[in-house]
Amino acid sequence: MSTRLEVRFGGHSIEGIKPVNQDAFAAHLPDGSERDLKGAAAVMCDGVSSAADSEIASQYTVSSGMAMFSMSPIMICSARGSAG
Repeated sequence: MSTRLEVRFGGHSIEGIKPVNQDAFAAHLPDGSERDLKGAAAVMCDGVSSAADSEIASQYTVSSGMAMFSMSPIMICSARGSAG
């Protein structure tokens, strides 16, 4: 029996000590067979308010994580779970 992956994403963030919100969040749910074979991705980073420009670090990390998911190959696995 095949079951389709169902995922919902949501996010909420508020600024901390600094007036700039340093948190970052991104999510991606592919369409069609890519979703069936690859799944979904979500990346969340909490900005470190004591560091200067930590919003840049959290955004970079989220962007990098999403890019890695997008570029990763689709692995077709057998029923036993081995790749190939």
